[in-house]
Amino acid sequence: MPSSCSRSGSAPHISFCVWPEPSDAFLRSLRGRKERFSPSSTRSEGAWTVNKQLDKVDQITDSAVDAADSADTAVRAVSMAITRPVQKLSGLAAAFSYGTADFKAGRNWKHAVQAGKEAAARREQELLDELRDAGSVR
Repeated sequence: MPSSCSRSGSAPHISFCVWPEPSDAFLRSLRGRKERFSPSSTRSEGAWTVNKQLDKVDQITDSAVDAADSADTAVRAVSMAITRPVQKLSGLAAAFSYGTADFKAGRNWKHAVQAGKEAAARREQELLDELRDAGSVR
């Protein structure tokens, strides 16, 4: 037991001690340790800040990807909505062209109508294949 400790009279197991003031060398040692560990804590705070900023960038990137997906969905919806009318109009033009040419050549109305229908079906299928190859129709 240090010499500056005293015992309480009524309770022998309790003792009160007066500790000496810390020495200057001890305080300098603590300051040196603090300075050594401070850059480490500054680095970890910096890393935390960088991670927080990267999380923000991640959220922005996710938002941009979601916006691009939404735009893609909208473009596909519009594409699908106009594909069928364009396909039919293209078939109609092919039917008129082939039907007229066939009628001029043979003067047979039924044959000209049949040639027009076949040309329309071919043109509609060609257009559908072209769109499928381009990736706008599945």
